[in-house]
Amino acid sequence: MRSKIILCMVLVFALTLAACQQTPENEYIVEKDIDRVVSSATEGEDTHDTLSQMLADKLNVPSELKETFASQNGKIEFIIDANIIVPTTDSVPIIRVRKHLFTQEEADLMIGLFLGDDPLYTIPNSMTREQIEEKLIDYYGMRDGFSPIDVDGEDSNDVERLNEIIDSYEKALLAATDTPVLVLASKELETPKDANNGSAQLIEGVAKQDDIDVYFSIRNSYPLPNLVRAVYIKAKTIDGMTFNNTAPYYELSDAQSPKVPASFTLTKDDAQSTADRALESLGIEDMVCSKTSYVVMPDNAQLSGSMWPGKTFSSENAENFQWAYKIKYARSYGGVPITITNDDGTGVADEEQYAEPWEYEKLELIVDETGIIGFLYKSPYEIVESVTENAKLLSFQDIQSVLSMMLPANYAWIDKSGDIASAIVNISEIQFGLARITEPNTRDQGLLVPVWDFWGSVSITNEKGDTNLFTKYDSLLTINAVDGSVIDRTEGY
Repeated sequence: MRSKIILCMVLVFALTLAACQQTPENEYIVEKDIDRVVSSATEGEDTHDTLSQMLADKLNVPSELKETFASQNGKIEFIIDANIIVPTTDSVPIIRVRKHLFTQEEADLMIGLFLGDDPLYTIPNSMTREQIEEKLIDYYGMRDGFSPIDVDGEDSNDVERLNEIIDSYEKALLAATDTPVLVLASKELETPKDANNGSAQLIEGVAKQDDIDVYFSIRNSYPLPNLVRAVYIKAKTIDGMTFNNTAPYYELSDAQSPKVPASFTLTKDDAQSTADRALESLGIEDMVCSKTSYVVMPDNAQLSGSMWPGKTFSSENAENFQWAYKIKYARSYGGVPITITNDDGTGVADEEQYAEPWEYEKLELIVDETGIIGFLYKSPYEIVESVTENAKLLSFQDIQSVLSMMLPANYAWIDKSGDIASAIVNISEIQFGLARITEPNTRDQGLLVPVWDFWGSVSITNEKGDTNLFTKYDSLLTINAVDGSVIDRTEGY
């Protein structure tokens, strides 16, 4: 009976949504009800001490799913050829969490691990006026044709990129001094002078380690109330220009079969062991490694790694770059990890009860042969309570029924577009895990609930016959495993 009720609700949602105008940036969202989720999850929960079935058996989950169908007008082809990943556990929790602010004790542990006794200085304009002028002379020569354009690795002949670099140096020149002045920064969490909320705290500064620039910061509710993050970056930079909040380490475009230079001998296991020991020393618990990948840093990286958003390099062209591993972690409870997607949960919702974006928790370290050279921990959670240790879940067959209705609804905007001739939505992996949904009328509290994520890509062909990858590999749909509602990961609920 419960399954029939859920499926009827989803059908009503789908019919209602079909009447709505939709754009690529705003996916179909079914109406959610936090109270209903909790009620459904705890209804008839298993509290017996006898040996329980494993989750995959309990939910009747197959090892793979193969299915092909088309949208109503035939413009979209949905191809599902996916392995199904289910944690080895017999129960799934629902956990209430809230925003955690870093304590001074936690800050001291990070400072001890990453900085030791090295002094921390306030951020200066590290390049002198003379150094900036010398750089501008070189770049002006490239712009005016006196020397070949040579910037940014693979984009070495990009005139637009050259002009961006010139503009950034010209702006830096306006604030430059003849001699950089170093001022000691505090290693205590302090309230910034321009803070606009009572929780705001900040430690921020730069240092030198092995004659390499270091950036370090811890932010609590600053400059925005829900912005909480800790950052450590050790990277060679242009003439001492320190990277602020980001390091130019980039993914490989051929990550599945990279050509790794013989000079890079660090193994993935050794890198992860280094990262694991760091988390242990920092007292960060309940984390499991979710992904380890190669990253590279160009030797001629510019003022800020954020200048190349989404950029990748082929391993062949990155042979002489600095190589490292990026190790991503996910929080895990009861043997069920949080599923990490490309969305950060900072989308702005229309509903007034979801007032302020709250980033998803993110923890990643960058490790090379010298040790940890990058650390990012943003939006950490702390547990408020365990709502249930063994949530009651829909069967996988019920989830399939939701998928067959909501996946076409999610991409109905393609059917309506006059500029698109056809599209292929390809699902290649299905994963069970936890996801955080924000509770109504709160800005910093939510539930970790069980969900199904459907991973894949979307390619679109326009009327001219040109085919482009509209969505790279990512979660294309997230379904709440308790009640079958669709979760918008961009907006976090």
